[in-house]
Amino acid sequence: MTALDTNILVYAHRLDSPWNLQAAATLIRLAEGRDPWAIPWPCVHEFFSIVTHPRI
Repeated sequence: MTALDTNILVYAHRLDSPWNLQAAATLIRLAEGRDPWAIPWPCVHEFFSIVTHPRI
């Protein structure tokens, strides 16, 4: 099983990230593939905390 890290989610979300294309491609590959994967609950929490923070 592949567990996604918060950074991959943030990089895929942020278009200004230098790793945006690689992170987005990773998410697409996992979503379209047959291998099991998951986003751990703490990573979901961290992702929302980061992308909704007013200073970031």
